[in-house]
Amino acid sequence: AKAALEKMGERYPEKPNPQGYSGVTEQKPVSTGKSPATASEIKLLSEMPQSYRSQFPKISFDVHAYNADADKRFVLIDLKKYKEGQSLAAGPQLVEITPVGAVFYYAGENVAVLR
Repeated sequence: AKAALEKMGERYPEKPNPQGYSGVTEQKPVSTGKSPATASEIKLLSEMPQSYRSQFPKISFDVHAYNADADKRFVLIDLKKYKEGQSLAAGPQLVEITPVGAVFYYAGENVAVLR
């Protein structure tokens, strides 16, 4: 789980590397009004308190399609297609699809769900 979160840290840098960082340097705003997630703000769902986990809707990826081009990423959850920025029928907002899962915004927290 820690390695997966570290991989996400590569996608959510605190600050771009001035020596030629080639990863994500611009993040899409989250429509909830909260600023985009940084690596230090993302928590694994499995590491959240039980009270939070019990309220978080069950998410099972039917399809997880990651692509370096954000416009080509999508997930199927309960056989419904979602792209980054959309809210699931159950409530969480899909912030970003990552190589190892997805980051959701729910109840004031950015949480990572591994596929």
